[in-house]
Amino acid sequence: MFTDTTKRTEGFTNFIKYLVRLRRDGTLDDHDFSELVRTASATFIESELNKKIEHVLERHIPNHLFSGLGDD
Repeated sequence: MFTDTTKRTEGFTNFIKYLVRLRRDGTLDDHDFSELVRTASATFIESELNKKIEHVLERHIPNHLFSGLGDD
């Protein structure tokens, strides 16, 4: 059974493989390839960190402290 993290990691890996394929066939130049890999990596890392922080907060901070937050 795959966890959400495993699924996200697999999706990220597949996306990077796709970018490599585009680079190899000349669709992307070095600059565009580097920028896309950097952006994808940063987005993936940010998402994973946010999920971990959210999980820790949900476990350690009572839900009633968050009720109403973000409701404008």
